[in-house]
Amino acid sequence: MSNNEYKRTLIHDALNKLQIEHLSLGVFEPSLPSTASEETGRGSLYSRGAELFFKFIADLGFTTIQLGPLGKTSFTDPSPYNSTVFSKNPLSLSLYKLQEQFPELLQQKKLPHPFMQTPDSVSNVDYLNAWNLIRNYETSLYHSFKESMNPSLNRTFSLYLAERFNDSINWLERDAIYSTLNNIHKTEDWQYWPKIDKYLYGDITENINSSRIDNIKKQYKSSVEQYSFTQFLLDYQHSEFKKTIHNYGLKIYGDLQIGYSHQDIWAYKNLFLPTYLMGAPPSRSNPEGQPWGYPVLNPNLFFRENGLGPALQLMQARIDKMFREFDGVRIDHPHGLVCPWVYNSNDPDPLHAVQNGARLYSSPSIAEHKELSKFSIVSESQLNKSPDCQRYSDDWVTDLTTEQINTYAIIIDLILNRAAHYGAGKSDIICEVLSTWPLPLKKVMQTRELGRFCITQKADPFNPADIYRRENTRAQDWIMPGNHDTKPVWLLVPERARSQWYNARANILAQQFSFSEDEKNHLLKKLIADPNIFCTYLFAELFLGPARHVYLFISDLFGINKTFNRPGLIHPDNWSMRIPPDFINFYRKKTTTNQCFNLPLVLSIALKTRFPNQETVLNLAQRLSEVSQEF
Repeated sequence: MSNNEYKRTLIHDALNKLQIEHLSLGVFEPSLPSTASEETGRGSLYSRGAELFFKFIADLGFTTIQLGPLGKTSFTDPSPYNSTVFSKNPLSLSLYKLQEQFPELLQQKKLPHPFMQTPDSVSNVDYLNAWNLIRNYETSLYHSFKESMNPSLNRTFSLYLAERFNDSINWLERDAIYSTLNNIHKTEDWQYWPKIDKYLYGDITENINSSRIDNIKKQYKSSVEQYSFTQFLLDYQHSEFKKTIHNYGLKIYGDLQIGYSHQDIWAYKNLFLPTYLMGAPPSRSNPEGQPWGYPVLNPNLFFRENGLGPALQLMQARIDKMFREFDGVRIDHPHGLVCPWVYNSNDPDPLHAVQNGARLYSSPSIAEHKELSKFSIVSESQLNKSPDCQRYSDDWVTDLTTEQINTYAIIIDLILNRAAHYGAGKSDIICEVLSTWPLPLKKVMQTRELGRFCITQKADPFNPADIYRRENTRAQDWIMPGNHDTKPVWLLVPERARSQWYNARANILAQQFSFSEDEKNHLLKKLIADPNIFCTYLFAELFLGPARHVYLFISDLFGINKTFNRPGLIHPDNWSMRIPPDFINFYRKKTTTNQCFNLPLVLSIALKTRFPNQETVLNLAQRLSEVSQEF
């Protein structure tokens, strides 16, 4: 048994003893490292660099990889949560891997040299460089394909087109035509296109223009084909990536984003409510609220007499694609699927609109939102009459019948049914519920035994009932020190050193990991004196239960003190952090100074605390402590 295998066995034994079902690493694709010969300025799941990285993560003892959305982003907006819900991002193409997979497509005499000189100085995503490089390559790859006359590749691509262009949603045709119209009209913004193309696939008043669609497909066949060929290559590389991940003993989870891209709104605008948009109401996380501008599926189009209506068919197509490509799914903002907060799209001030919005299915008689009364699942008598209760308060709805809970759960139940169809369980479905948990969503999740998030860096040490306190979790919940929308603990903890929060939090940690008053006081002094030790025990706390699913974001793993995303803000550094190319040595150096997440050390501490009188467990803890210095 190699040293890595020995260490991994110890870690898995410890996780089993601690009843931890998932140890998941959160990472967004652009952050992934590249080798020097394949650098584009942006990471790719399908690259050699990513392959080496995920092997390293598996050897560290992680069991699951949680990815962000993989859709196509626009030239001006790199946010993955504004990306397409079906098409993959062309920037994900690994040219390095294509040289192995389809060598006839990459004839160097026809293609410019694609790679930057070195990735060693790359600490941030160079989005524009990656965009320009890959966009140029898309055309070259397609031309090489047409010139190669490879019968096997031609046949496989033809079957791919036939399958995608004839499915019920027909997303590939719509996305390929959208790309074609971008080129024709010289803008990605369909709102500036002529009416015939602006409403090509209809809206609430217009029908689908089938003759115009057929004309575009004939007149611009090569453009439609080129877009489709890129998606074909991406799907192929994704299937190969999934095999590699499984060979490492890892599972991969995708992200079912709540929003739709500008491109998706054009393609499916006839399925959305015409006068309402989705956002986030004022909350503990975002006191002002966030006017996201995302469209809302029209409830009138959920069902037909003989089954699902077009709106839920779209949702099912999204869900099916996720479970074909991933082993599990993170549901981004599940509130938007159960009880979305909506606001009037005609208000010239979006922030004012979202602050004065309403719950789509919980507004039977709101004067400024009379249009929503027809969608209300609850009656006036089921609303909180207290003058202090806001429409966005968790207790706005006071009680629900079983039938009403099931109605709120329509889309969640669809996800659960499709998950079972593809062999995924409830523990493979992650619900991103933070500080806001309105009663309808709470009841749906509780009756379906779905877990929520517990972000321990947000825990209020002065409130024993706080939702972010570890001891208030349930077995099905996911516990984490932070996520992609928070500061890494390596930045947050030093900032808060010597604050009331820090001292109170240190006191709670010392209490949890001590068996006597003397032990507690000794540990408390260490925690207050050294933020690095504080972070180590903050990590160890994740494994004390009751939650059985542990999540860690890459910045907390590697001890990177840089914020990945600032939610609700447009910031040039958002989505730009990259994992160092020399990530193994980077991590090793961090372990020597106790400035990263050292899993064997953390597990050793947790085992000693939970099983202080079991000799075999204490022996396991000792061996973990010994290997914690051997990276």
